[in-house]
Amino acid sequence: MLGGLLATVRACARHGVRVAVIHLSSGEKAPCVNDIGRRRLDMLVNEAVKTGVTLGFENLRKLANLAFVFELYADVPQVGFCWDVGHEACFTRGLQFMPLFGDRLTYTHIHDNLCQYNGDLHMIPFDGTIDFDRVTAQLRESGYQGTLTLELLPDNSDRYVGVPAPEYYARAYAVACRLRDMVDGPAGARA
Repeated sequence: MLGGLLATVRACARHGVRVAVIHLSSGEKAPCVNDIGRRRLDMLVNEAVKTGVTLGFENLRKLANLAFVFELYADVPQVGFCWDVGHEACFTRGLQFMPLFGDRLTYTHIHDNLCQYNGDLHMIPFDGTIDFDRVTAQLRESGYQGTLTLELLPDNSDRYVGVPAPEYYARAYAVACRLRDMVDGPAGARA
């Protein structure tokens, strides 16, 4: 895994990709933070610093793992936060990550779901039950100036069965514009 992550950081640097999104853990029973993991993280962070690539550590199920990384690398600008709005709603219901890590926000994964545990549906925003007024307010208040990235998987939900691809993408685009307007004002008016 470490070799693959190091190769990803190097590939990002080679191709001018600014942020590599990283999952610290996966599943219900992720290993506890330990010395081996810390040494591996040190190697990954050192590579990011050397290449100028920012690591966007994404929220999943384990708050402690994310908090550990942000405390350990508090002074490293290449260690940032990728806020996955859908993960917040279905993996850590009730816990909000932006008040904790919004000052480290470097990337977004925006999608919707039904706010049911493990129901990571990756639906078009406003098709589920996530409160996007809160989401966009937190983005606006954070001062984040980066990309609002929709992370959509139409096959994860039966909601889009039979929807032609052009219609699906047109809806996703319209929602991306709506979210942008909710964060920045109409047509990106915020300067």
